[in-house]
Amino acid sequence: MTRIKIFFKNDYFFNFINKGYTIIVGLLSSAFLTRYLGVEYRGDYAFITQVVAIFGNILGLGIYQSYSYFFKNSDNKKKIFNQYISVYGLQFLIYFLFSIILLVLGKINYLYLLAILILPSQILYQQLEATMAVENIRLKIRLNMILNGVRLVVFLIFFLFIKRSLLVAVIITISSNLLISLAYMLLYKIKPSMKNINFSFIKKIISFSWLPMITSLLITFNYSIDTIMLKFLSDDVSLGIYSVAAGIITYFWFVPDAFKEVLVSRVTREKGTKSTNFAVKLSLLMMLATILVFLVFGHFAIVIFFGKEFSSAYGLTLILSIGGISMIYYKMIGVVLLAEGDTKSYFINLLISALINVAFNFFAIPLWGMYGAAISTVLSYTACGVLFLKSYCKKTNQSMGDVIFLTRDEMLELRKGLKK
Repeated sequence: MTRIKIFFKNDYFFNFINKGYTIIVGLLSSAFLTRYLGVEYRGDYAFITQVVAIFGNILGLGIYQSYSYFFKNSDNKKKIFNQYISVYGLQFLIYFLFSIILLVLGKINYLYLLAILILPSQILYQQLEATMAVENIRLKIRLNMILNGVRLVVFLIFFLFIKRSLLVAVIITISSNLLISLAYMLLYKIKPSMKNINFSFIKKIISFSWLPMITSLLITFNYSIDTIMLKFLSDDVSLGIYSVAAGIITYFWFVPDAFKEVLVSRVTREKGTKSTNFAVKLSLLMMLATILVFLVFGHFAIVIFFGKEFSSAYGLTLILSIGGISMIYYKMIGVVLLAEGDTKSYFINLLISALINVAFNFFAIPLWGMYGAAISTVLSYTACGVLFLKSYCKKTNQSMGDVIFLTRDEMLELRKGLKK
């Protein structure tokens, strides 16, 4: 019992529980959503969410990405928090009103119309979640676990009883965003106020955040451009199948994401490379183990969860997993670079990998369809991971082996931790 209590007090272990829960609940939710929408609508929904991701990054102005830097370097952290929260509230109000105007006045393609509906709530949710990763990581974890459970129940109900509709899936997404945003505000007693709006401070934030915003956009391009380009260069069935594979690969990253979210909080308070190196090494081992398990059981699982029409997603997922290994280094090391204000290296590395992704997709999708998109993504992810790893090694005067392989002391420390 004492050992269990010790584990649950550890932020990393607690976030692993969250990620394990998220994988199970997320896969079930994705399965019900996919079966509810079917192959064609599933592709359209993926296209909408990727458009939202791109424009959400642009309209968010990268403000939330500067929070860890200003928090780390401020003597009045409560004031910084209140100022950021108020800016988030002001942005949400502006974008909500703007979206209503566009809906009333504009003649817009249906898919883009649905994307506009999602945008304000998506931006607010993204901002609050990133801020709470620094402020209160455990609250963030708990709320995400609750939200994922609620989403599962909703998708199951709609799969069983509601007529197929793309609009319904969009309404669920908006409701989820607003629900967790409201929960953050109530439980953390957040009160946005115009009194906290300081335009000189906003100018300072934006002057720092414009580069992280562009780099975040490049990240989104790396994750999304294949789906968007498939919409225009291939067919809807291929897009639907590919979206399932791209969704599955995100669950392969549950360990790196768990470490990354805790690292966001720790690197703003700690010095040195110990936490980052150890997190990278364990993430790599767990990623390789996950790929091995999927290699054996993945095809059967896809057919059971999503249906026979999505069986081709098995091969696509295996291809994408090759690039997924390299992205561990981006996910972990990117946190360190941003916390230390090294936005230049962050930007250049992502720009190179994004350009590789776009260029190869233009060439590969017309030739090989969804498999061409997967190959292009692997090339881009691999370049991204290697570039971030090299930047980190140069910055910290380490060799790549120091960051990739567990040392004898680290293995002994891990064994001692498990025996406590």
